[in-house]
Amino acid sequence: MPKRSVNLILPIEKDKPLVKKLKIILPVIAVISLLSFTIVFLASIFYVNSNIFQFNLLKSEIDQLENNIGSQKNTEGIYTLTTSRLNILDQVSGKSANFTSLIGAINQMNLSGISINSMASDNKGNVTFSVAASSSASMDSLVSYLLDKDKKKLFSKIEANGIVREKTGSYTLTITLLANNSLLK
Repeated sequence: MPKRSVNLILPIEKDKPLVKKLKIILPVIAVISLLSFTIVFLASIFYVNSNIFQFNLLKSEIDQLENNIGSQKNTEGIYTLTTSRLNILDQVSGKSANFTSLIGAINQMNLSGISINSMASDNKGNVTFSVAASSSASMDSLVSYLLDKDKKKLFSKIEANGIVREKTGSYTLTITLLANNSLLK
């Protein structure tokens, strides 16, 4: 058997002119890119280090202002609450009727044995008050007084509710009535 030889070494091919140019240009581009990146990186580090003092100064000023704002929050809350309450009181006082005449008419009940425990009224003239009468005679005088005011058209729709006789012989009751508009001026 004759010997055969196999040549595994490939012959060197000559590079095309484009490949030759790329072999020269690409390393140059890589070096220039690396240098430009390094220069930009160093410039950014220098810029950050040169402005860090101003940044820290602004940050401390912001922290101080936030502390000042935080300390004023309670004062602002009190101011807001007070303002809203004053507005509500202003609205209520502007729309409310003058109850002086009405209270005077009810206080004229200066009847012996009668005491007014509580009283409430609204702008429409509806009056509710709780009365304690020491005896049935004082309760009769209260009824007579209210009937007289009803005839004079000062009170109307008079109703007595929740009449309770105590062990001591006294009476407690709640009276509701509608006052004339002339008493609300």
